[in-house]
Amino acid sequence: MRRRFIPELDRRETRRIKQRIPCEVMVNGGRHSGVVQNLSAQGLFVEIHAALALGTAAVVAFHTTAGERFVLEASVPNRRHIPHSLKLLAAGGVGLRLVAPPEAYRRWVEDASAS
Repeated sequence: MRRRFIPELDRRETRRIKQRIPCEVMVNGGRHSGVVQNLSAQGLFVEIHAALALGTAAVVAFHTTAGERFVLEASVPNRRHIPHSLKLLAAGGVGLRLVAPPEAYRRWVEDASAS
């Protein structure tokens, strides 16, 4: 069965922007490389091999293509589990909810969604 996106059923509060941006995720004293897959003013989805428990606090750092650097505090409200047999084909990932994102980040997201 093929899943389709139905806009009327989307529960997200803000529109997501698809961008692939290399990032670093700092959690529990460790640093993990990842790739932001999509983002919004309130959260982002990061492709990452590390398994993060629900509720975990994290810090995500990345540079935009324009050279701006963002360091964002976040927490883990959900995650996508990839079965071990599929990990060679697709990386796991984690959805992160931003905690008090800075105004500069929100403006950047707004500008990116307008273009």
